[in-house]
Amino acid sequence: MTKNLNKIKAEYRRTEYLPSEHLVITVDGEPLDQILRKFYTDHHFSGLIPTLLDCLDDDEERKLVWDKIESNAKIIPILMCPDDCDLWYTVIIVECEFNDDIVKWERIGLDMTSKKDYSSEKVGSNIKWLDKILPMEFSREEYQNCINTFKKEL
Repeated sequence: MTKNLNKIKAEYRRTEYLPSEHLVITVDGEPLDQILRKFYTDHHFSGLIPTLLDCLDDDEERKLVWDKIESNAKIIPILMCPDDCDLWYTVIIVECEFNDDIVKWERIGLDMTSKKDYSSEKVGSNIKWLDKILPMEFSREEYQNCINTFKKEL
């Protein structure tokens, strides 16, 4: 039996708060921020941008994100607020599972790490899971192509 996998891509699009096109993560042709907005209309998820863009203000945070992506970490910050371009304000986390052929986003959540004792290493230590979002599974090759597209922009 062949599994129906989701399609993941990095595509140039405009988002709500940035006037020019930039890379966004799309799943099955829909930007990830819009998928979140569709299920959580009471949150301000529309317009969030990938943490993989070269606009994270803090070098330490940029290194942390890319270290997590490249090491196939279980918890990865994937979207952030475009106003702040840091891991301090609104951050969306994906909980990942990796195997030879498939990358699965088990859950997607909102980082609730205390800002009182903030350090970038603590991002993702307290997550409010967005239970309306179903798991997503991608071919390992497509997932890596998406990541590599962002990497070329650095």
